[in-house]
Amino acid sequence: MYHRRFNSILSPLNELWVSRALRMEINPHCSGIDLSDDFKDVEVKFTLQKDDKYRHKSWRVLGYELDFQKKDKPAFWSLGFYFLKEEIARIRTTTQIALERNVTRREIFILPWEWMNQYPQYHHVGQTQISKWDHWILYPKYKDLPATTETYKVDGGLVHITRGVPKKLFRNINKIKIN
Repeated sequence: MYHRRFNSILSPLNELWVSRALRMEINPHCSGIDLSDDFKDVEVKFTLQKDDKYRHKSWRVLGYELDFQKKDKPAFWSLGFYFLKEEIARIRTTTQIALERNVTRREIFILPWEWMNQYPQYHHVGQTQISKWDHWILYPKYKDLPATTETYKVDGGLVHITRGVPKKLFRNINKIKIN
């Protein structure tokens, strides 16, 4: 499957997974923060990782997304990884159910909103035959994540709360009971 097509289908599935894990609502609008509840907002970012190959661990954030934080409640970043059974190029289905079956696990790190401010923004301009872009981007890196203070096993993966994130705001995580 073409990578851009794959990302457009899998991205909403990643957001759905995080919304279920954190017990938060998905923003039904095309713009703005991804997840919200009465007490907090969360912006979701994922990147593909492979168990058997090295991949640089970073995410791509669009500059305008830094403005999603509202003043009425705290906002956080959810930076995550997902792992697949097979290479994207070998995947032939475009149904969300079949693509979700290809995901072996996910892992997210919840970070304070201000943590993202350490990264410079780069102006990115370009075009193809079918699209054109002109925006600012930044690349937060896994190696810079704050220490994890709590980890929760949830259906399909792990949720890590990092230093600086108030645990009380995330006490509603949909944890799996471990015997």
